[in-house]
Amino acid sequence: MYDFNEKDQVKLSETTVSMVGAGGIGSPVLRLLASLGFGRIRIIDGDKVELSNIQRQNIYNTADIGKKKAECAAANLSLMNPEVKFIPIVQRIDDKNAQEVLKGSDLIVDGLDSFSARHSVNRVSVKFQIPYIFAGAVEYFANLSSFIPGKTGCLSCVMGAAKDNPDSTAAKIGVSPELLSVVAGIEAREALLVTLKRKANLAGKLMTIDINTLSFDIFDIARSDTCNICGESGPKE
Repeated sequence: MYDFNEKDQVKLSETTVSMVGAGGIGSPVLRLLASLGFGRIRIIDGDKVELSNIQRQNIYNTADIGKKKAECAAANLSLMNPEVKFIPIVQRIDDKNAQEVLKGSDLIVDGLDSFSARHSVNRVSVKFQIPYIFAGAVEYFANLSSFIPGKTGCLSCVMGAAKDNPDSTAAKIGVSPELLSVVAGIEAREALLVTLKRKANLAGKLMTIDINTLSFDIFDIARSDTCNICGESGPKE
């Protein structure tokens, strides 16, 4: 690539990425992060592999059914790139453990299916100034953004106190496997740009995707001074 050199590759190899969620989005993102050569990848997921996962979670196979996703993902990806250090963390991320499992990361990449978990991640991102590549997908639709503490707003600036709707989850209404691959490619690209200190395409932007109609839209978003996480009234420590 004309804009990617050996120095850039070394930078990737020295980077620690925390992939929160190793499911529909996390699976294809993890493949890309591993193949790009990010040196240390924490895989944070508390779930087990189920048969219904296999059609979209492409780092698993039928021999993995019933086993912990984080551990299977680490083992399978090691076969693809043994130079990467994969660190499986068999936990569901929440306010109690988010700081412990994410502290020391250079970058957080979102593969979650819960706003509750995302809010926990966002608080740690802001507190420790760790860039957070956000993505959410359900049915044929996805939202993405790159939150860079100190430069952009955070998840709460855009989503407020958004809560999970049990009637609108991927488990309830499904999610398109094709959509997940597209989302994964964009997240991996943003992760690379942020790591190399280049301008992230989605910093200060919100991308929406409808894969059913191949519609892609990008909207400007801004930091909110009234945000209770990163705004003037937010936590000071």
